Amino acid sequence: MKLRIPIFIFTLGILSGIVQMINNKYTFSKTESYIESILFFLVIGLTVLVCERSGVNDKKTKLAFGLSLIAAGIIFDLITI
Repeated sequence: MKLRIPIFIFTLGILSGIVQMINNKYTFSKTESYIESILFFLVIGLTVLVCERSGVNDKKTKLAFGLSLIAAGIIFDLITI
């Protein structure tokens, strides 16, 4: 299994959890919500770009590690609701 999809899902889970924690703590206006969305996708894009350029996504790994990485991202997202 390559790390491409597990890293992407892990990143989505972690960033989604962070955005949820920020939104629960602070109340933003509609304009700042657009800025948050742009920053969310910018950070995801930069993470994918860095992983592609450095070759991390092409590394082979065991299935259990990939599934545990995906589970960690999803669990972090669910905990921060």
